[in-house]
This record gives sequence, C-alpha cells and structure tokens, in this order.
Amino acid sequence: MRYFLLFDNNNCCNRFIATKLGMSVTEICSPIRGKKIFCWLKGVKTVLQLSHRGDTIICWYDFQAVLCWWMCRLFLKHRNIVCINILLKDKPSLKNRIVSRMYKTSLSSDNFRASITSKEYGEWLNHKLDINVKYTLIHDVYHELYEYGRKVDINPKSVFCGGNNGRDWNLIVKIAHAMPDVRFNIVMPHSVYLKYRFKFGDNMNVRYDISYDESMKELCSSSIVCLPLDTEAPAGLIVMFQAAANLKPIITTRTVTTSEYINEKRGIAIRNDLSSWVSAIRSYLNNNSIAMQNAIKMKEYLVEMCSEEQFVKGIQLMLK
Repeated sequence: MRYFLLFDNNNCCNRFIATKLGMSVTEICSPIRGKKIFCWLKGVKTVLQLSHRGDTIICWYDFQAVLCWWMCRLFLKHRNIVCINILLKDKPSLKNRIVSRMYKTSLSSDNFRASITSKEYGEWLNHKLDINVKYTLIHDVYHELYEYGRKVDINPKSVFCGGNNGRDWNLIVKIAHAMPDVRFNIVMPHSVYLKYRFKFGDNMNVRYDISYDESMKELCSSSIVCLPLDTEAPAGLIVMFQAAANLKPIITTRTVTTSEYINEKRGIAIRNDLSSWVSAIRSYLNNNSIAMQNAIKMKEYLVEMCSEEQFVKGIQLMLK
C-alpha cells in the first residue's frame, strides 16, 4: 500500500504533515489557477492516475476528499480515502442539500474515514445527515507562526472582528452601533463590504481584501477579538488561534465547534443576541486582568492540545 497526500492548494503551512508522518508519502498540490471546482477536480484526477487499487489518499480539504470518493465510485477505482476535518455547513440552499447528500453517502462508506475538530460537531453532523459514523477527533492545528512578532500600539478600547466564512456580519454591525465609545477594527471580504457599506458608523474602521500582514496588524492593535458566527460548522478557528497566539482575549458564539476550545477559563462563548455581546465586551474592557488570564490559558491549551505533533498523531491513528 502507498500513501498520497492531496492538498487543495500550495499553502506551505500544511506541508509539515508529510515530514512528520513517519512514512513515505507522495505530496500532490492541486493547481491554483482557474475556477476552484476545476482545480480540485484536476488534483483528484492527478492522484487517481498516480495511485493504484488499495492505496490510501489523505485529503487536506474535506470537499476534495468527497469528490475523490465519488470519482473512485464513478470510475470503479478502489482507494482508501482519509478526510481531514469535515467542514459541512448547514444552509437551506439547493446546493447545500446536494452537497450534503454527497457527504452522507461517502461518510457511510467502509473505505472513507473522516476527522472532526470537536466531538459535539460530530454528533451534530450525524444528526443532520441521519447517519451513525465514528469520527476521529483531531483538533485544528496551532502553528507558532500565528504569532505576529511585531510591536504595535494597542488601543485599550478596541475590538477586532474579521474573517471570511461563517461570520454573522449583521450582528457585528449592530454591536458596533450599540457601543459608539468603542472602536471596531473590522476586516471583511469585498462582497460583504458592499452589502453593509452604508451601515458603518464613525467608530468602525472597516477594511476589505487586505494582506495577511495588514490583517494581523489590525488584530494585534485591538484589545479584544470578537467572532460572532452564523454556523455550527467549523468557522473562525484560524482567527481564534491567531488571537490566542498574540494573547488577545476571545469572545465568540457558542457553537458545537467552539465549545471544544472555549470555556469560562479560556474565553467567552455566548449566544447570538445583542445584549449578551455588549455585556461580554464591556466585561473584558473593564477587567483587563481577567481578560489577560483567559488569553494566557487559551494559548497554553492550544500549544498543548493542538500542536502539529498532536495533529499528525491523529492522522496516524486514522491510518491504522
């Protein structure tokens, strides 16, 4: 049996896996030019052409793993598929219903293994898809490079909100309007900016499609990181880890995913209503020592439980 590691892009952050797995692994990166779906399919085509019956394909991106399984079924190719981190969201769209059916069939297969970032999310996923699958719990990986490492001036009454997927932008805007004395540093996609651009207040410093360095500068110059989410699926974890790496107190929506990482000692996880968010932000702004203690505990937890070594151990367990 041979092992292949398929990436959906050429992100160097993920390349540690092959070097630490302790076995011979062939790495394959999907092309990055063109429409994403075609790039993912080209990556799947490449790995299927290089592999043989009985080989194992480890997929970094969950939807690409599902595509790989379906391509094997369509062309009668027997491969073992290992899917790292299921990210299926719960949306009412026709597209999501079709994708959910694809996930359900592949997850129920004997030659498809998947990991999840939280135990509660696995239970939620089984309930949503009406299946009974045993997942491997692998926490999202914490990289030391998340630490910004540059000195910036911190505004003591400022909040950072940012990211791409799964954010409750409507709630973020409402929170900012309810707290005119607090500065909100917001980083969002351009499409979201166009939707809300006429609702921004004077206390909102809104930027879109900026570089990683500029985004980290906005985060590190803020005293708190807030992540209101609109999905139970994994979302906001990278920003959460970046915040922890730079010792920023975290407030987020309580979901089946965030509950794996945030508790009363490591941050604040609350429901999505305006009064709860305003109260939580005020409590951190007015109690800096408690906020900092929580930030330190969060970083300690991630360093211990979410290291690259722990991540690879989880993959090794799936391969066995």
